[in-house]
Amino acid sequence: MTLVTICGMTLIGAACGLFLLHALMLALLSSVATIALLIIADWDWLLVPKLLATLCALQWSYLAGAAVRVLWDGSTRDERDLPSETTERNLGGGRILIVEDEPLMAAYLADEITAASGNPVGPAASVTGALQLIEQEVIDGAILDMKLTDGEASPVASKLIESHVPFVVLSARQMNQNHIARRAGVPIFRKPILAAEPIRTLARQIRKAAV
Repeated sequence: MTLVTICGMTLIGAACGLFLLHALMLALLSSVATIALLIIADWDWLLVPKLLATLCALQWSYLAGAAVRVLWDGSTRDERDLPSETTERNLGGGRILIVEDEPLMAAYLADEITAASGNPVGPAASVTGALQLIEQEVIDGAILDMKLTDGEASPVASKLIESHVPFVVLSARQMNQNHIARRAGVPIFRKPILAAEPIRTLARQIRKAAV
């Protein structure tokens, strides 16, 4: 009977993991744990190893099922979704200026730009540094943080607009309706945000500008 119970719990745990039934798994674990406490309270120690074995079978099979699901989702996403996603986010080898004063955020954006077939330029942490890079480098697009070490990045936005360089803005605070970037129709994203959507938008802008 114990072996049948353990096998049954193993199958249930694997099914919960495979179909990501977290609530059901939690309820099962709670039920088994409650039964274990009741048995211990009655000093029926002979059943404790069996319950522990059942708990272990349930947990490990759940983890195994969840791992299989993650691997499956990853492989199917690679086969089905990745081509369209890659096309949307493809920066086409463009040189993308990163204007960001937070080192970790700048490094993250550089990695995401590289993953989207772009070439990161910078980062520039200041208005002065960004303007110098715009003058010195060939820039096909830019990701601009509005708050930099030496002040607001409005002069950088003005220069990019004047140079007809597509860019998107990442801002941790609400921007004034009369801000130059808003008036020019530049896409603005509020921080914190993952880079996927800003890069996708920038890629569309670059493709549109190239037509």
